[in-house]
Amino acid sequence: MQKTIVSHSSVSLCVECSFLLDHLLLCVLVQTHVGLSSEYTFDTLVTKVVNTPPSTPLCPTVDPVTSFGGNIGNFVSWSIGECTDAEDSSIIPVCDPPSGRLFSVGSTLVTCSCTDSSGLSSECTFNAVVTGG
Repeated sequence: MQKTIVSHSSVSLCVECSFLLDHLLLCVLVQTHVGLSSEYTFDTLVTKVVNTPPSTPLCPTVDPVTSFGGNIGNFVSWSIGECTDAEDSSIIPVCDPPSGRLFSVGSTLVTCSCTDSSGLSSECTFNAVVTGG
């Protein structure tokens, strides 16, 4: 690919690029209106970056809890470590439903996910169990 650019200062700039598998060869030729010229060549390594999702959150093992009197449910809490990501370093998982809320009697599926700034995500699931009281 070659492109010639003429500026208002009577200097021509000719840029030629060659693309190889993992290199970009950039050749710049600068010419003045009186025929003086200089040529510069830059060989640049091009690396393909593969964006990967964050690590999978490590879902906790949560022991069943007993409902308050009258089977109204109970609060269930847990802690979960951060996910790692090449792009965003560490990401705090978001759980749905969240830790610390009131769960009804029975088994509730909880999904914890980590989403990076590119929208890639990973998740784990576990059950929050509240037994009748």
